[in-house]
Amino acid sequence: MKKVIQWTLSGILMLILLSSGLMKLSGLPEAEEMAAAVGGAGNLLFLGVLELIIAILFIIPRTKVVGLLLMIAYFGGAMATHLISGDSILVPSFIQTLVWFALFMIVPELKESLIQKRITSTNS
Repeated sequence: MKKVIQWTLSGILMLILLSSGLMKLSGLPEAEEMAAAVGGAGNLLFLGVLELIIAILFIIPRTKVVGLLLMIAYFGGAMATHLISGDSILVPSFIQTLVWFALFMIVPELKESLIQKRITSTNS
């Protein structure tokens, strides 16, 4: 069951990153309008390439954790950008939550060191 959840989360995250990155690189007017709304119209090419690089790092098993950490940073920046521009941070926050769930499932030691130690120290 754990593997099914891991694959599902990974698939969703890949779909989000690849579709967003390809949309930014496509030059569609909708992508330019969305980027202009948050002040990123000049960086559309860079952001699209960055999303594809993160997706590639995430696909490769050896660099999967690096890809996840870069996703955390990227979507944290997306949340800050949306917050500053007055847009809703609901979508980037949801994606960020998925990334953290994936990270906890792929690197169980992280969950143990961040969550369970804190729980045991508050109980003692």
